[in-house]
Amino acid sequence: FLRTLEKGIGLINGVMERSADTHVISGKDTFILYDTFGFPLDLSELIAKEHGFTVDVKGFEEELAKAEAKKNKPAADFSMLVGGGALINIYDGSLLKYNNQTLWKKETDSSVLPEVNVRMAYLPVKFDDWKAGVELAAQTSILYFDNEYIQSYLPFTVVELNCEIQRKLGTDKFLLALKLGGSASIINEIAKYKQDTEEERQASEAAFVNWGAQAGLSFVFIPVKNFEIELGCDFNHVFIPEMPTGNINTYLVMGVRL
Repeated sequence: FLRTLEKGIGLINGVMERSADTHVISGKDTFILYDTFGFPLDLSELIAKEHGFTVDVKGFEEELAKAEAKKNKPAADFSMLVGGGALINIYDGSLLKYNNQTLWKKETDSSVLPEVNVRMAYLPVKFDDWKAGVELAAQTSILYFDNEYIQSYLPFTVVELNCEIQRKLGTDKFLLALKLGGSASIINEIAKYKQDTEEERQASEAAFVNWGAQAGLSFVFIPVKNFEIELGCDFNHVFIPEMPTGNINTYLVMGVRL
């Protein structure tokens, strides 16, 4: 305390020299003495009074309130999550047609695909129980089908960019998230089109991108600090000519939240 007092007296003497024309120690200078050097307000007032000075107490309180507001302001949330899920294809009829021939039928080929799911979110905007920001996500899977017309492997990745809004559900541990955005489906097709005989099959390989729009809903659980679990479901419509497509993506991911 004595070292703090000695240092504080030296500093306040310097402040009084700079304020000799007004004989008022500003609230900002008084707050710096308090916040940076631990010099109490009442002691600053006492020393100032002994030298014929006054302290701008109102200015000090304003500076103190600004510091408290800055200290209590929540930082932007950032999360990075990894997990898995299932991609469920939904169509009105057959999945795929080629030259008016059905290549893949729902009744003969599985339309549920396992996937690896990675998601990153940045939520800098906060108001009461609401948070808002952006999310970047990616799902990777492999589509395979084999029938009388075609044998094909389609490794693909769906990249999403969403606007995300989160709302607290009674407690900071539970959140509801709404997502709206667009997607790019990056597909690498490796196919063998079947002809009359096994020897006449022709192999082909091509990569293409299809654009889509989507909406999603998820529940976020934060059991401990800096750890998050998210369970969600997205609907994605992909714009492909002559092949109206859509899928439901369900996922469970977990990771860090800072």
